[in-house]
Amino acid sequence: ILNKCKISHMKSRVLVAIVFFIFFIHQAISQTQTYTDHFSSVSYSNNDGTNNFLNNWTESGDTDLGPAAQYIYIQNGVLNFSYIWTETVQRSLSIPEGAEAKLSFSYNTQNIGSGILDIQLYNNTIGNWESIGTIDSNPSSGTINHTLTSDQKSSNAAIRFAKSGFDWDAAENAWIDDVSFEVILSPASISAIGNQDFCLSSGNTIPIAESVSITGTGTETSAVY
Repeated sequence: ILNKCKISHMKSRVLVAIVFFIFFIHQAISQTQTYTDHFSSVSYSNNDGTNNFLNNWTESGDTDLGPAAQYIYIQNGVLNFSYIWTETVQRSLSIPEGAEAKLSFSYNTQNIGSGILDIQLYNNTIGNWESIGTIDSNPSSGTINHTLTSDQKSSNAAIRFAKSGFDWDAAENAWIDDVSFEVILSPASISAIGNQDFCLSSGNTIPIAESVSITGTGTETSAVY
């Protein structure tokens, strides 16, 4: 009986170790998510990352109100802005508040003088848009990188491009490409209290751990029991 108890005890510890190992491997694999649009097709519904945006790009003030033409449109694999006055375009995504989130995209401009393109993120605390930077002719091309603040992360996080300053003239243009949000979820953690011996026999069942708790910001947490 003693040998059987020792064997059962050893097997139980190995099983728990395997379960914990599988759980942490799962978390390591699934903790980074991306929301991306490469504008590779003339559509406001592109989802080129691991996760989907909450909705399509939405125009405001553009008389065409679509991705194919007018003042804001997709052509040659980029998002185009031309002759901008009141026109804007925006898109939403869900970012857990406890996660780390970074925005990046590339841009080019042509003949921009007084016209400026404003990059805005929705501030959930104040309930309004806030500027995180502008694009003009100095420099005429580059990459924007921004780490989101806690106020910019929520279930209705959003990005918007709009004019800043003077109205653009017909010769002023800007192009945006590879808009991407990288969201890094905090890995879940397991804590166990007790660590008592376990020996399954007639009338003798003692749990290895008295309690187990799982915490973290991951939205797709799963474990094997």
